Amino acid sequence: MNDLAKGELSTGGQLLLLFSAGLFFAAVGFWLLVNAKKPDVVNKMRSFSGFSPRGVKETRILVRILGLGFVIGGVAAIAGGGVVAFF
Repeated sequence: MNDLAKGELSTGGQLLLLFSAGLFFAAVGFWLLVNAKKPDVVNKMRSFSGFSPRGVKETRILVRILGLGFVIGGVAAIAGGGVVAFF
């Protein structure tokens, strides 16, 4: 049985998992915040999924909220990795 199946990871594994997830979420959040002033980019992505595009104002608000949430989650995961590594 591997470590993930047992529900236990070594300290290094936890550190790697938290840092990589944190970097991913922070990068997605920063990308959303950078594109918050370009609602056409986000509406184009929505149209690929088959959804109808939103208005410009609604898209900007949604993207800012999502971007901030992803950045906060990413920074929290990176901080959690630091706690695992040093304590």
